[in-house]
Amino acid sequence: MWKSSSVKYSPVPTADSTVAIDFRSPFRYDSAFKYSGGTKGSRPAYLSEHREYNPPFIVHLCTSLVIFLSFLAMILTFPLSGFFCIKVIQQYERIVVFRLGRLQPLKGPGVVLILPCIDRCRRVDMRMKAFNVPPQKILTVDNALISCGANVHFQINDVIGSVTAVQDLNHATRAIGQTALNNLLLTKELHKIKTEKVYLNDILQKELNTSTQEWGVTITRVEISEITVIKEPDPFSAGQAVMSSIQSMFQSPGMSSAQSPPMMSPMATTQTYPMPAIPEKMAEPIKSPVPTMSAGDILSAVKLLLNESLVESIGAVFKFVINGGTTEIYYLDLKNGSGDAGTGDPPGGEPDVVLEMSTGDMQKLFSGELKPFQAYMSGQLVVTGDRGVAMKLEHVIKRLQGSDR
Repeated sequence: MWKSSSVKYSPVPTADSTVAIDFRSPFRYDSAFKYSGGTKGSRPAYLSEHREYNPPFIVHLCTSLVIFLSFLAMILTFPLSGFFCIKVIQQYERIVVFRLGRLQPLKGPGVVLILPCIDRCRRVDMRMKAFNVPPQKILTVDNALISCGANVHFQINDVIGSVTAVQDLNHATRAIGQTALNNLLLTKELHKIKTEKVYLNDILQKELNTSTQEWGVTITRVEISEITVIKEPDPFSAGQAVMSSIQSMFQSPGMSSAQSPPMMSPMATTQTYPMPAIPEKMAEPIKSPVPTMSAGDILSAVKLLLNESLVESIGAVFKFVINGGTTEIYYLDLKNGSGDAGTGDPPGGEPDVVLEMSTGDMQKLFSGELKPFQAYMSGQLVVTGDRGVAMKLEHVIKRLQGSDR
């Protein structure tokens, strides 16, 4: 037995046919909800949602009946109900009302009527407010330990958003202010924090506004409080003693360690050394011969200074091609583990940058006599790869020498 179908089929078009396929469905689905296109952004979807709710007749009848009974109860118990149902909203206030769970239009200022049992309201003060970020201990990038807080002034410009977008506005604003202050000062040095407070105030205000504008709050002013230095920044890193041995390798071979003046810390007592007598017949100063060090010796000494902190701050693998009598290849891995240096290509794969130079130029780079950017501009350093990563070599040398400023 054949049964008729409600679905209509169209013939498949051939190469010479112009018949179009009809993909429309014979079925129609109706919904009680009608949705508009959503807006892009990080605000909650229900804030920008425009929805027309068409409930069934019985639901609409029950809702209207509940509102009518609530209004009737208020009239029958008047004037006693007036103490609970009549709200006086000041000029600087607004009130947000939820009636049976649905958001009502913003009310105020003036006299506002609240129906008993079915209305829930929230009073919002739109005046300027301020809170204090309590002082917290922060370790700066130059290893100084400070205690610092901030004063933040804010104002509500979107009353509905301040109620519906965040559960506890005051707590959320304080928490994000404390986090933003900590993240900002962690990346700065102590002398910059002291001398650039106005600039840091503007940066902190912009970062806070980026987050709080979604809550209907505008940060109007930020003031970083007085900074208390708990621990001064370290003038030298832990690897300064080892770097001094590297620098001593560049001294004259005839000068022994006993003849060279001792290295003194900044806090040591100043001593005076007598000036040796200069012969009268000496017309020109005596120039000490420059010692020759291989690139392998330099990287072997540098390898002793590598640590996880340096690897985390650099995050790159350098390949050195040293041109002399013969071409030598070395690598400096500041990306994996605690760092490594050695002969040949990097064992972990391709390097981030290849640096080609002579042995003498490499000595000058690691002794601080020649800057990487200066060597690159003069042609003494040939860079293959990311030039930004190549310029990090100066930061590596300063970090190893304990003079990173």
